[in-house]
Amino acid sequence: MALKFFTFSCLVILIILFYVVNFQFKTKCSTGQFRLYNGCYSYLDCNDVKQMNPIRILARGTVKNVWLVEWNHQPLVMSTLTMSVYKEDFQANVENLLRFRMNKNPFIIELIGNCGQSIFTPYYPLGDMNNLRRILAIRKSNFNNRLLYCIEYVKILQFLHQNSMVMCDSNDLTKTLSQYLITDDDDDDDRLIIMNDLDALPNTNHGPIKCGHRPIVGDFVAPEQRYPNTYDDGYDHKTDIWKVPDVCHWIIKDDDDDDDQLRKLKITLFQQRLLDWIHQKCKSPKSIERPEAMEIVKFYKFILSLSK
Repeated sequence: MALKFFTFSCLVILIILFYVVNFQFKTKCSTGQFRLYNGCYSYLDCNDVKQMNPIRILARGTVKNVWLVEWNHQPLVMSTLTMSVYKEDFQANVENLLRFRMNKNPFIIELIGNCGQSIFTPYYPLGDMNNLRRILAIRKSNFNNRLLYCIEYVKILQFLHQNSMVMCDSNDLTKTLSQYLITDDDDDDDRLIIMNDLDALPNTNHGPIKCGHRPIVGDFVAPEQRYPNTYDDGYDHKTDIWKVPDVCHWIIKDDDDDDDQLRKLKITLFQQRLLDWIHQKCKSPKSIERPEAMEIVKFYKFILSLSK
């Protein structure tokens, strides 16, 4: 009898601890703080750098080098400007991160601190979206699971377009996928991906824009972006829409040469035709005829609903 009571008491304590810890993790932090794994902390500054230990370099880029570091026994990411000639691009990223941090935006990675020409952000061990196919294959994800990632991707584009921004770091598929991190959040918003790099988001409020100063070539980019089409005229956010089918097709279909895979993913012929239809609209040569990101999200959700 005593043993049963002891076992029951231990079970009750474990349940209480679970809810206490879960409540702590779900509780939002105060203004001027960020949440990292096991608690809330004040935004990091140069004083905190003294307590950091470098673990390894994650990426070397033109504008910044990205390090995995340890702080307070927890991993986080430090991005550091490479050369002063790229300071304007680096600062644009910082300004955008600060702007969206004020609104606690779920689509954007959180800036958790800075020191000089370095910024700090949370570490997402799954990496960027170039790793997504491998992860989905390991999880044996079906069509519905994969389409959710397409929806999240286009929702981020919708957010950018609502803020009059165009994603310029997207001249090929690999570069585009590298702009988004795969999350493993257990929050209520259940984020799947977040945008990681905000240094090339020109504003369309003052008219057409151009991405960079060099000619852009290749079928991945929209026709109006390709040289010499852009010699005199710029373009708008519909260039992002042109790329949606390529990104979503890459997410859904592991092997471009395997026509049987769609059946293995449990997608119906009707769903496949609907997906082809909306993607054909996105690939319209005339940018004005392409749908808005909001329309694509709604249509993807409609396709998803047909599986229920």
